[in-house]
Amino acid sequence: MDTDFEYDVAFSFNQQDEALALQLNDMLSDRMKTFIYTERQKEIAGRDGVEAFSDVYGRKARIVVVFYRKEWGETKWTTVEMNSIRTRAFDSGYDFTLFIPTEEKPTMPSWVPKTRLYFGLPRFGLEGAAGAIEHLVTEAGGRPHEETLADHAARAARAAKFKQEQKQFQNSDTGVRAAAKAYADFGAALQSKAEEIKPLGLRVEFKQTDTYFIASLYPIHMICNWWAYYSNVMEDVTLNITWNLGFPQGIPGFWGSPDGHRTLQTKKFSYGLVRPGVEAYYLKSEPNRDWSPDSLADHVLKVLIDVQARNKGRD
Repeated sequence: MDTDFEYDVAFSFNQQDEALALQLNDMLSDRMKTFIYTERQKEIAGRDGVEAFSDVYGRKARIVVVFYRKEWGETKWTTVEMNSIRTRAFDSGYDFTLFIPTEEKPTMPSWVPKTRLYFGLPRFGLEGAAGAIEHLVTEAGGRPHEETLADHAARAARAAKFKQEQKQFQNSDTGVRAAAKAYADFGAALQSKAEEIKPLGLRVEFKQTDTYFIASLYPIHMICNWWAYYSNVMEDVTLNITWNLGFPQGIPGFWGSPDGHRTLQTKKFSYGLVRPGVEAYYLKSEPNRDWSPDSLADHVLKVLIDVQARNKGRD
């Protein structure tokens, strides 16, 4: 019966995939009752968190959607959610789940049956995911209602308002100051994390100038640079990061490698509003993914380690 479940769909995700979850939730919440922690905090406030989350994912949600990456199930709350999902699946199978891998090379949890298909987000997008979820909810006895004209108009108005807020942020002294602070925080995180992994045998050397942060894991040098030319405009300003075999010429205070260098990878991160009230780094080629300064430091150091492993012994 439709009344057996408090929610039609509940989302489970790591912080890195919050933007994806929020966007998908916005597509569905006018047609069905959804549970996403950032939107339902008041409903579980005052209750034991483990019990509340276990109830939602193990019993109260008709369908559970997991934005999956390798780190999912390792944080406090995703561990609770994972255990609830596994316990429920042991009793009733996996038909109530939809896994959406979010990493470049899609994987699934080892405990999910090999026959269980995942949703291909790069191919079908969030609109396709919304359709797949609606189909699953219907098959499970739910009754998603058609989006009304008023609901549709309200969602369009929210999107238009947010786009205007994004543009205003990009062209304001407030935005430039926020981006400058984020870059400083990013550099501090790089330095701290480089020190943290040295005892593991990865001797990442960190250096900085006024505008450059440099992390080197021989023979690879990761060069990070951000600079806003104006105090109130940064629409086309990006945090540029390159991973180089050998040290490039032209960086003040440093000598380039005498035999030259080769740039192996380049990424350009923008900084801005990624959802209402939330600022983060993002790639224009991956608009549904974002990073805080701290998580971006993790991300680019992982790339540095991987690139160095592929080029170790070369110079």
